Amino acid sequence: MKNEPAIGSEIVAEFDLGKRALSASLGQITLLFVYTYATRFQDIEPWHSELILGGLIFLFNMVRFHLGYSQARYYPEHRGRWKRLFALTVMIPAASWGSLLALAIHRHGFADYQVAILILIASGISAAMTSSVAPWQGLGRIFAGLVLGIPLIKLLIMMNRESLSFALIFISYYGFLWLQLRIQSAVYWDGLHYQRHLREEKQRLQAVLDSIPGPVLWINRELVCRGVNKNYAANFGAQPDELVGEKLNLRNGDHELLGVIREFMASDAETTSREIPIMLCGMRRRHFLVMRKVNSDCYIVGIDVHDLKEAQWELEQQRIKSEMTGKLAAIGEFTAGIAHEIKNPITVVKTALDLMDKNLGRNGVGWPDDKTRTLLDRAAASCARIDKIVQGLTKFSRKTTDEPFTHVRLAEVIDDSLNLIQPALRSSGVQLKLDPVDHSIVIRCRPIEISQVFVNLLGNAIEAAKNQKEKWVELRVRSAGEQVRVEITDSGPGVPEELREKIFEPFFTTKPPGSGTGLGLSISRRIIERYGGRIDIDHSKDHTTFVVHLPVWAKQADAA
Repeated sequence: MKNEPAIGSEIVAEFDLGKRALSASLGQITLLFVYTYATRFQDIEPWHSELILGGLIFLFNMVRFHLGYSQARYYPEHRGRWKRLFALTVMIPAASWGSLLALAIHRHGFADYQVAILILIASGISAAMTSSVAPWQGLGRIFAGLVLGIPLIKLLIMMNRESLSFALIFISYYGFLWLQLRIQSAVYWDGLHYQRHLREEKQRLQAVLDSIPGPVLWINRELVCRGVNKNYAANFGAQPDELVGEKLNLRNGDHELLGVIREFMASDAETTSREIPIMLCGMRRRHFLVMRKVNSDCYIVGIDVHDLKEAQWELEQQRIKSEMTGKLAAIGEFTAGIAHEIKNPITVVKTALDLMDKNLGRNGVGWPDDKTRTLLDRAAASCARIDKIVQGLTKFSRKTTDEPFTHVRLAEVIDDSLNLIQPALRSSGVQLKLDPVDHSIVIRCRPIEISQVFVNLLGNAIEAAKNQKEKWVELRVRSAGEQVRVEITDSGPGVPEELREKIFEPFFTTKPPGSGTGLGLSISRRIIERYGGRIDIDHSKDHTTFVVHLPVWAKQADAA
């Protein structure tokens, strides 16, 4: 048990004194009227003394009533003044009551009923006041000592059997009040420290709950909030205490969360956990939700795992991307090797055909017939075509990051790209519609990268068109001031609205598993944007139309 409580507890005790002072002051004023009524029929000689003492009791009890009622005005600036004034309002009425009792004993002896009433009044005041000032033991002892001590001195002075008997009663009663005050004070301070301990534990628990990166709440079976943490309360711009006692659905518009909670409350399960998106402060983030029933309450804890899931997704995408990059690099090396192996025998065949043509002409030997001549010409043309395809594969498989920027005709880049997708056109039965390309359009770029974009877009268009009733792909080039516009349209119905925002995202594909990586459009957009252009989808067309915008070199001659 502490004799000197902490300053925080003292202030709490002083405010409690202020509350008790209201009823104690009114009680003393009421007893003053009872005293006046009990003595008004007697011939009171020293009336002026009793009048002064009664006036002091009334006046200082009114002051104490004011101190209790207006206590908050004195804190914290005038706290010391309040304590001193309060002590005066206790001691002066106590001395006045003791003097009144001594005067009554002196005047009436012990025969009149007024004296008995006054003694009862004195004992009542002493008991009540010692209870009301229980937090301050010293002040209570002074009050009881003044109320009972002054008449005790008068009794001892009288020195007769009856007065000494009453003096013994007063001394015993003071001892009882002293013990009562000690017990009440101990109970008060123990209760106060226990309340403070509970408050600190509540604050500590609230701090732990507030540190959880997600919503925490507990509700009863009627979905009434029993408590929440600040992360949940912040969702509604409120403090945790403001939500206590409210129905869960009064402010919470997250129907998915409410549905999960209602489903769990209606089930027989004692605990459950699941991962769901939760709306917090206008943002929908993924949370790992744990719910547990304890007696009639349900405790709900949500752990924010959104960033963790995003990091895991990014890590997985990087892993897939690395694998695909390795595969593409291996394919590029393999393609370059095949192109080299094909080029050598084709060169031999082409050389042989040239020698045959020269030798036959030198010897003057005519061709046996036109059919043979046609076959040899077709063989030479096929060799030239194979050689051109091999050159395109060699360029396409070469690393482009070290390639310098060059000025190249857009028609040549498109022609190289078309040579690479010709096999896909033939195998799928898709018709190519090609408008004449203006050979004066020159762009500054790494040609292989731009060709890579066109091959990817044309390949996607062929894949979309081959399953249509009408199988065709159209490529059109239009000049638009400082930019050139390349439109690639297929006979498909267009990109669905729900996919328009996702189609350029990395690893997103509408193709079956194993048929696409989802990187083509993402890489193509990044390449075109690096040249100051952009790739769009023209949704105004009836068919799927991708549009590539590129700056014309005539306006970008000094670009880096």
